[in-house]
Formats: sequence, C-alpha cells, structure tokens
Amino acid sequence: MEAHPIPSWDDAMDAMGHPIFLHDQDYRILRANRAYLEQAGATLDQVTGQPYWHFFPRGEGPLPGCQSAMAKVSAGDAGPSETGCSETSEEIELPDGRVFHSRSYVVLDEQGAYRSSVHILEDITDRRYLEQAHHAAEAKFQAITTAARDAIVLIDAEDRLVYCNPAFERLTRLSRQPTCRCPLP
Repeated sequence: MEAHPIPSWDDAMDAMGHPIFLHDQDYRILRANRAYLEQAGATLDQVTGQPYWHFFPRGEGPLPGCQSAMAKVSAGDAGPSETGCSETSEEIELPDGRVFHSRSYVVLDEQGAYRSSVHILEDITDRRYLEQAHHAAEAKFQAITTAARDAIVLIDAEDRLVYCNPAFERLTRLSRQPTCRCPLP
C-alpha cells in the first residue's frame, strides 16, 4: 500500500478560508495564502517583497496593532505567550464597509530575536451586521414594551419570569429593584 504524501505548508495555508500572510520586520510580504492573494487581487510574485498595505488591507501604512507589536519587538518587550508568539488582535474596517478581525503573531527565534509576523484576517462583516440588527431589535422591543399599557412578561422554558414591562410592575406592584423577581432583559 502506498503512503499518503504529506501536504506542503502552502497547501495547508491555501486550504484556509481566511487571508493569511507572513511579513518581515519592514512589513514586506514573505508569503501569502490563496485567500490573501484573492483579496489583494494579485499574484504571489507581485506581493512578495512589497509592504502588505499596498495590497490588502490597503492603507497608508501598517495596521495599528501590527505597529504596536513591532514597537514592542524593537524595544525588547515582546515576550512570547503560551503559543511561543507575541499576539495582537484588532478589528479593522475597510473603506468598502467590510470588517475584519486581524490577529497578528510575532514569531521570535530561540534567542528572542524577531523572525517574522503572521497575520490572519477573518471577515466578520456578517457577524457585525447581525450584532447591530440584534441590538436594534432589542431597542425596539424595549421601546414597545415600555410604552405598552398592557402587562407584558417573558417566561423561560423553566417557567421563570425573565422580563416584565412597567405595566406589569404597576399591575403586580413589583419594582425593578435588585431583589425584584422581575429583572430587565
């Protein structure tokens, strides 16, 4: 029986759905996966050796979290985490309205010297939209139930009262004090 070939690192990175790139201390791209190249609209040959912000995410310079991490490296303050890397995380909004969660990992060698940085960008635009829609729905619910003259209550699956409006409070003479059985949502 023939052994299965071990996939290359590039194959593994290309299988990832998130844009991933590796850069040097001058923010020049060393490697990038397929998802990054698609977002950048460029080939690996075009991006290699170029500052990442010339392609994706476009900007006037490095991401703030990336700059912060590199400043720590330069100052000798970038101690490794449990993963062996110094990690930063930030959200960035692109001019087209998309929002990405950017995780950056500074990789140090055994002596603590800088080797490279890895960025993983996750598109969270849909999640952000759903969160905003959820908050808007909650605000609308609060406005409607607060203004309602009728008593409104929400009861959970265990028959516990989880919400009541002011009309219910007036009807039952319960208050929204911390000891009240009628909490806010």
